[in-house]
Amino acid sequence: MNNKLSLIFYLFAIVATTSCNQAEVKSKPPVARKPQKTYTAKTINSSVANNVIDFPCAVIIEPDDKTIDHLKKTNSEDDYNTIVDDNEFYISESTTFLDSVKMKEIQKESKGSVVFKTAAGGIYSLKLDSIPWGVILFNGNNKPVKVDITDIEDSYHSYMK
Repeated sequence: MNNKLSLIFYLFAIVATTSCNQAEVKSKPPVARKPQKTYTAKTINSSVANNVIDFPCAVIIEPDDKTIDHLKKTNSEDDYNTIVDDNEFYISESTTFLDSVKMKEIQKESKGSVVFKTAAGGIYSLKLDSIPWGVILFNGNNKPVKVDITDIEDSYHSYMK
């Protein structure tokens, strides 16, 4: 009987210790997701080196360190975690969809600007500073569009047709 009590106490101690460790992990702020597939100037097109994109693609924008610091300072920890979790979820869903349609993706931080050049020679420049998380689609022929990351499929099908 004494052995059974010892065993029950031992199991209880393991469960209690494991539960506490999980709670500590959940309270840490989320870390920004790194893309599974990142193209660089050398892997896609040498023109990307000059921040000029002249081929159909999706530009995935995620916050730079300055933007993350600003979000941390201007929001409570819970609000910050919610903002990051929600946006990272939708960016992840967007990249999963874009992978499924075999769309080339370029990863950019939310700073500076990017220039798109259409097949007809039209030039469009977009500032990224005001887009902490987002997706810009470019079909190579029309003005690029910043899409709603909560509904990437509809945005993709209506713009890329």
